[in-house]
Amino acid sequence: MAAETLLVILVGVTAVSIILQAVFIRRTLSSTTHALARLSSISTALEKDAREVLNQLQDVVAGLDHLRTVFDRLGERTEQVGRMFETRARDVDQLVDTLVQVGTRQAEKVDEVVTDTVVKFEQTTELIQRDILKPVVEISSIIRGLRTGLDYLFSGKSSAGPARPPREDDLFI
Repeated sequence: MAAETLLVILVGVTAVSIILQAVFIRRTLSSTTHALARLSSISTALEKDAREVLNQLQDVVAGLDHLRTVFDRLGERTEQVGRMFETRARDVDQLVDTLVQVGTRQAEKVDEVVTDTVVKFEQTTELIQRDILKPVVEISSIIRGLRTGLDYLFSGKSSAGPARPPREDDLFI
């Protein structure tokens, strides 16, 4: 009985840990998505602002090639930052996909453990009923029958005596 209880406790602890893991994965996904959205909006706004500033400055310093070169480099850097953000976004997507796959595998393992546990519990219950309880009930019935017979034999009552009401033990089979 202690092994079954321990098994039930271990299955419960496993289920709770997987649920906690799923909650943490969900929170991580939510935080990552939120951060990615913020980063994307900041990047878009930054790129838009940088392009506006670049256009205004090109109008002001149209005659100065040196300043134009500097601002061209600024545009290149902004594009590099944009590409870097796109790369990071792909990395985050891959991480989320990996986390979802790991979570799915863990859920499948828990399902296998729970299914196996249920099958073993059913087999154990059937074994107890078939090999332990049934013979015990039969032996108990035989002992009660012998006891009733011996009580009748040694009590000295005749068969024509008043019938006594059956006891509750006599009714049990």
